[in-house]
Amino acid sequence: MTIRKSNHILFITNLLVMVFLISMSFGSKSVYKTLQTENLKISSSKGNGEIELSFINNSPVMLMKNTKGETTFEIQGGAFPSFTLLEKDKPLAIISASDKGGVDVVLNDKNLVPKLHLTSSQVPGIFLKNDESKTVGSWTVINDGGAGLGLADASGLASTLLRGGFNPSVAFFSGKNEPLAALGVMQATPHLLVSGKIGNEGILIHGGEPNSMLVVDEVGKVKILISKHGVFQGKQEQDQKLQKKDKKVFSLEDHERLFPDIKIR
Repeated sequence: MTIRKSNHILFITNLLVMVFLISMSFGSKSVYKTLQTENLKISSSKGNGEIELSFINNSPVMLMKNTKGETTFEIQGGAFPSFTLLEKDKPLAIISASDKGGVDVVLNDKNLVPKLHLTSSQVPGIFLKNDESKTVGSWTVINDGGAGLGLADASGLASTLLRGGFNPSVAFFSGKNEPLAALGVMQATPHLLVSGKIGNEGILIHGGEPNSMLVVDEVGKVKILISKHGVFQGKQEQDQKLQKKDKKVFSLEDHERLFPDIKIR
């Protein structure tokens, strides 16, 4: 009887201790209220992956890893937070806050060469890049608030510019900043421009008042003007320089927005 009574008392004692501990764990709000650590790893019981929380360069970072220990997903905080998808620890897609405001989306190929860049920053647009990281295609906002489409050669030099906005036009280039040919509207006046190979020579046909065709020499002087009033050649009143700055079919700002890799001087 004594042994049975002792076991009974021991059982009751253990039960009371367990109840006390459980009640303390549930009753105390401060036990699990704060968890402070420099690095936290959460591993799968079956070894399927791992989640790691830590700080890198004073910015909070969350990493998700696969069974091989390779990071496949990364979220970074800080001043310019980012979201990155990786394959074999190589970043293939990056979404981040831009230091110019807005958001940048960069898609890389397997060699980590950026191929597509989307941005909503000060000048929103979509930029297509080649293997040399040169912008060869772009769609963005031009200086008057309209849209522009740019196509370039392999070196990033403009080949074709399609401009919307108040003065829509299409211009064609070949290795230099000035267009070789252009068709468009300037100040509600349609025009066709064909440039020559030397200096400022070229032919301009426009639908102004009056409709006319101008032939310009290499120094920019109008040599021949043909309109409904007749043909004028070598006349004093017509022997003036064609001010190209007033005949621009595109602006340098438009060019730099469409092709940010090429700086115009």
